[in-house]
Formats: sequence, structure tokens, C-alpha cells
Amino acid sequence: MLRAEAEEDVPGFSERDYLGEEEFWARIETARERGATYARRIRSGDVRHDPKGGECPVWCDVWPMCRVRRA
Repeated sequence: MLRAEAEEDVPGFSERDYLGEEEFWARIETARERGATYARRIRSGDVRHDPKGGECPVWCDVWPMCRVRRA
């Protein structure tokens, strides 16, 4: 994710990676909000296992410490 104005200084990325100013900062704000939400959950002891789709992906590297049985 790059600001559109950086395209000349940081070439070689996909056209979709360069975002206009409003979209760039909107995505930054969304990431901040999600990070704060996850931090609040962790601090409150909410560390439930809730992978997307209900199952861990086969490529997961942290399976040795996970409490969920692998399929």
C-alpha cells in the first residue's frame, strides 16, 4: 500500500498498490482501529481461537502452540 504520489519514487509495484490520499489514510485509520480492537481483546483476556473460515490453514507456522487440533 503506497501513496499515489510515491509512484515515481517507488516504482515497480502493481497499479492497485498506489492509492489516492483519501483512500490511503482511510485504510491507515481502519488498520489503527482494528489494531486497537485486537489489543483491547488481548488485554481483557479474550484470546479465543477464531480463524477465518473456522479452520486453520495448512501453511500456519504456529501450529505447535495452538490448542486446536489440525485436520
